[in-house]
Amino acid sequence: MGALLSQIRTTLATFSSLASAYSKLGKRIESSPGIPVPNPSTPYWAIPPSSIAKHTHEEFPEYADVVIIGSGITGTSFARELLDGYYGGKKKVSDSDSDKKPIKVVMLEARDACSGATARNGGHVRPVSYPEYPAWKKKYGVEEARGVVRFRRSHVEEMLRVAEEEDLLGDSQARRVQTYDVFYEKALFEDMKGRLEVYLEDISEEKGEWAVLEDRESIRNLQLADRVAGIISTAAGVLHPYRLVTGILERLLKTYPESFFLFTNTPCTTVSAPFLNSNYIVRTPKGSIQTRHVIHATNGWASHLLEPMRSKIIPLRGVMTAQRPGTDLGHISATQPTKESWLGQRSFLFFPGSEELQFDYLSQMPVSTPASSPSKYPTPSGELMYGGGFFHNGISEFNLTDIGNVDDTDWDHGVEAYLAGALASGLDGGWFGRHWGEEGRPSGDVTQFNGYNEEFGKGRVIKAWSGIMGYSADRMPWVGRLPPKTAGREGPKYPSKAGAAEETAASSLATSGEWIAAGFSGEGMVQAWMCGKALAGMVLGKDAGEDPAIPLLPDCLIITEKRWRRARPEDAI
Repeated sequence: MGALLSQIRTTLATFSSLASAYSKLGKRIESSPGIPVPNPSTPYWAIPPSSIAKHTHEEFPEYADVVIIGSGITGTSFARELLDGYYGGKKKVSDSDSDKKPIKVVMLEARDACSGATARNGGHVRPVSYPEYPAWKKKYGVEEARGVVRFRRSHVEEMLRVAEEEDLLGDSQARRVQTYDVFYEKALFEDMKGRLEVYLEDISEEKGEWAVLEDRESIRNLQLADRVAGIISTAAGVLHPYRLVTGILERLLKTYPESFFLFTNTPCTTVSAPFLNSNYIVRTPKGSIQTRHVIHATNGWASHLLEPMRSKIIPLRGVMTAQRPGTDLGHISATQPTKESWLGQRSFLFFPGSEELQFDYLSQMPVSTPASSPSKYPTPSGELMYGGGFFHNGISEFNLTDIGNVDDTDWDHGVEAYLAGALASGLDGGWFGRHWGEEGRPSGDVTQFNGYNEEFGKGRVIKAWSGIMGYSADRMPWVGRLPPKTAGREGPKYPSKAGAAEETAASSLATSGEWIAAGFSGEGMVQAWMCGKALAGMVLGKDAGEDPAIPLLPDCLIITEKRWRRARPEDAI
């Protein structure tokens, strides 16, 4: 009897604890995320920092045609398409040699350049859509679901093309890889095989691009643990997100010295439209800017300036690590024991249990920089970029604390401990098990980076950090012109034709407005770039389909008041 009462008390205490955690969670997601906190944890991607990490200009402008808030992949994609599209190329442009009225674009960043989710993610360009496809098909119909798949898949070729055009293949490490969904429970593997069948029935052109592996020899040859139930594999991409974005921003500053202005460590505190016949006013600690167009590219922080988007875009804090690979990784098989044979050429999602929300993700830096694409950065050493740990101990009050949490100065150290062991020593031998080998493959010259003196030590984990994602309440990004209900304010109806604004390029752009591309739900690398590019096309006043270079957005990504009303945070959570 005593044992039963003890168990009941424990169960009631657990329910009470969870109820309290859910109550606190509700308050967090309804609250403003504020502006990004100062002194965030340093991601391994940002070591060493870019030369423009703290870029600013001496004079703060009073007017800009366009103000972009956020300097990550979304804001950078938007700026690149807007400026290159407006001026028609990438040669150096100044007011005197352009046949167009000069455009003035200001980018504001609350911290150092590219300090948000872009610099903190896993580096995957992994448009694997079969798990969600049956739900999309049911909700949106076959054609719309197919459109979402095409949109996401376009990011692999697009990112490679952009890296090559910008001469950043070496710095960004952009490359094609084979990606593997690795399942350790038979029931989830069988479920996912069924979803893949539904996917390939409707997207038959991809049938030759997928493989289902469940024989023991294939699993062993992939150097994965023997207890793997099955694998689903296809092609994907990987890149160094921080170096790609900062490299593009550096080029934009040089190409458009009189049109593009980047202000780091300059948070936007408020946006207002006080009069219907005037411009927006964007306020910062350095001063206020009048503008015709405001671009919200802040993902998890978007609802700070857009109060109605609270609970529609929900911040979520995740944990990432950089780790040294085991000394035996790289063999193709027992008969092909060549080291480095696959290092840097694969990415993984690991599913340890029967719930698809429990997963980890792993990509890898190359083991060298190709001679054909030299880099100004130190040579990579095959570092494993490993994150996730979502609900690895089930749903509890502890892992609920990361939902709505925007403090990326710290992270869940229980998740960090799990990630530190899961590759080889944890989980009945870890993901790679006996194939891992010895610990401590040296990580090249990571301790030699200029301006960064942290001692990385000799253990498996080189560095850990956190990042803030933005989860959409309906799991789709929010893209387009913000309706007044979703912005929380009416925009200018009749922009003034008086004063300095008359001499700008604003009249050749779309009508004044606030615009957004945010809420990528942890999959920004296969959504954010094209969303930013499509948004730039809208601001340039181009109709959908008018310019083949501008991507067509699936309708379910476009922000509307009807969609906003229907999106419920409990669906995302």
